[in-house]
Amino acid sequence: MDNSCGSQTRIQSAKETLIFLLKSLPLGCYFNVYGFGSTYESFYPQSVEYTQESMSTSVQCVKELDCDLGGTEIIKPLKAIYSQPYLEGHPRQVFKVIIGSSSLSYKIKIKHSHKKFYNKSV
Repeated sequence: MDNSCGSQTRIQSAKETLIFLLKSLPLGCYFNVYGFGSTYESFYPQSVEYTQESMSTSVQCVKELDCDLGGTEIIKPLKAIYSQPYLEGHPRQVFKVIIGSSSLSYKIKIKHSHKKFYNKSV
């Protein structure tokens, strides 16, 4: 999720979108949440199995997110995400939730069929 500064309304909308996505994941999948701006951070050191407990913990973390990471540098967090080991039987799907629209365009190549990238502006 884009943690750069934006209006409170947009930040709230981004949080609601991310919570909706989290609650829509199937039990047994693996997930992680990365916040990005000038720097990036993740909720977990590596992807965790989606359970009721991990979903509840993550939703609480989303509610506490703030626009405290500066700009909108997406390349470093994407490199970090795609450098994580592939979990056999669990396709990698990335959902990018950004606040507003970015004037920057990124050419992102996904080389393997088990990786998908989704973009959502709020």
